[in-house]
Amino acid sequence: MSRGFDRSSGRVRTIALVALLAVAVGVFVQGFRARMGSDREVVVAGTEACAVVEAPAGPEDLEIDPLTGLAWISAVDRRTEGATGDLWVLDLTAGDGRPQRVDRDGPADFRPHGLSLARTEAGLFAWVVNHPAGRHTLEAFELTVTEAGLRARHLTTVASPALVSPNDVAAIDAERFYVSNDHGTPAGFARLMEDLLGLNLANVLYFDGARFVEAVGGLSYANGVALAQGGAELVVAEVFRRGITFHDREPMSGRVQGHLLVDLDSGVDNISVAPDGSFWIAAHPRLLDFAAHASDPAVPSATEVFRVRRTEGGATADRVLVDDGRRLPGGSVAAPWRDQLLVAGVFEPRLLRCRLPAEFAVAVAPPVIEPAVGNDAVTDAAQEAVTDVETFVETFVETFVETDADATVVPEAAPAATPVPEAIEDGTP
Repeated sequence: MSRGFDRSSGRVRTIALVALLAVAVGVFVQGFRARMGSDREVVVAGTEACAVVEAPAGPEDLEIDPLTGLAWISAVDRRTEGATGDLWVLDLTAGDGRPQRVDRDGPADFRPHGLSLARTEAGLFAWVVNHPAGRHTLEAFELTVTEAGLRARHLTTVASPALVSPNDVAAIDAERFYVSNDHGTPAGFARLMEDLLGLNLANVLYFDGARFVEAVGGLSYANGVALAQGGAELVVAEVFRRGITFHDREPMSGRVQGHLLVDLDSGVDNISVAPDGSFWIAAHPRLLDFAAHASDPAVPSATEVFRVRRTEGGATADRVLVDDGRRLPGGSVAAPWRDQLLVAGVFEPRLLRCRLPAEFAVAVAPPVIEPAVGNDAVTDAAQEAVTDVETFVETFVETFVETDADATVVPEAAPAATPVPEAIEDGTP
């Protein structure tokens, strides 16, 4: 009788374990589907006044200089292995036209990703995330516009082990910036597990001109990053949280603390800050569709555009545009200028140029120029702002990524005098 009882108890335990496993699998699948937006409905809206503009392949990020109406574009053909890219400009003051390639110097192995402009008393500068073969860097350029053409003069290359998987950048000036690592692990099995399990290992780093410190940790696929409110806020897009987070920032020191989450229920990508202080976000509502589109351009991947505005203690969000992916699949950035909206995607050689309804039009305001700060003061204050991550995350991250790391800064040698280019190369893709 005892043996029969033992066998019966064993069967009960087995059934209980199977039931618990089934529940765990169900919870995992449900969470994964929620992160991917698998049940999101996509209804086309707001595209009536949009026209398709030919562009170089892969115009993943862009930023519009509000003073000139020039959209500076970072582009590389991501479907061609080993392809290099470039910087391009589209003049929004012209009635039509296509992007034109910018004359530049700097690295030959240039595979640009995130891009950010900074206007200071010294001029207009850009920081660009670069993925040359086998490593990651940040490249600084001085941007000039003359009657003879457009020029991006290379200033500096920054490299560091802390750049595990850099995605986007928020420029402060020609020396300082924030950069997002969309993963805390390098490409491979560990990154696959990070995505499948939804581990919050991504972060945002602050570079003070000499070294990196972690500004915000414990993020869920950190993507777009931007500065707002005159540098008083750092805004981060978290893809798997399907929203953007606002973090208070002390402009003089770079310190970051606290956060507010704005849930958009979409796979948020890059963030553009309009002159009126509103935030414009391009997003992928169904992330598995986007993954399929990355492998096969014939598979459509919907694009959404949101406008977010801060309120007292919170924020409001409006869905401005939804495309089912047939005109612009895989939209990654949306930026307004006056009554125009420019939307670009990760892969396809085209842009959407839209006329905004009156309620979404943006007034033009002068940019805020952040005061320069000595590197020592910035570093000392920023050190106090390193964000603690839960113990289990820290242990995992330490295996793969080092923060608070010295960076290799390679300033560009002073060039010999060179003639201004006589013409801008045609931007036909």
